[in-house]
Amino acid sequence: MKIKIGKTQYTLSRVPSLEPPIARGRVNYTTRTIQIAERSGRPLRKRSPRSKKHTLWHELVHAMLKDMGSTKERDEVFVDELAKRIVQVNKQVEPYIDRS
Repeated sequence: MKIKIGKTQYTLSRVPSLEPPIARGRVNYTTRTIQIAERSGRPLRKRSPRSKKHTLWHELVHAMLKDMGSTKERDEVFVDELAKRIVQVNKQVEPYIDRS
């Protein structure tokens, strides 16, 4: 899947796992890719859809902040807290948006 953030188009992909195994997701600004791991941890364990959704938003927030030129792009705590809130709000508005 492709997603555009600002003027940059990223390719989203699900991968079996990432290195190191504890990594759940990764954004690569050079290759313009965002990867979400299906399994993570030691030992590798299958991740829940909720966990993968959070990771996707976490990596998207990184890319959005990078596009904005924000110094917050490297602040993992800020990025993670913002991603949590986006997932929370998105869950609440999905029924509203999905109405016919």
